[in-house]
Amino acid sequence: MSDFSVVMNWQDDQPTRSGPGISRPMPGAATAMYHLRVKPLHGAAMKVTLKAESPAHAKRYAEARWPEAKVEFV
Repeated sequence: MSDFSVVMNWQDDQPTRSGPGISRPMPGAATAMYHLRVKPLHGAAMKVTLKAESPAHAKRYAEARWPEAKVEFV
């Protein structure tokens, strides 16, 4: 058997935009469920349901999770 090894370099060209208050509500915050359609720049559209404090927060959380995606309410 031959010896085969691969080195994969991970490049993240955008800084992390996740965590409480950025891509999801702060723990203990009063939330509701919001339904959104997310269309990534080079991918298929998807429907997502997010917990958020308000519709504006839901949109902001979706945009933080999927940068450069088109986000709209269903």
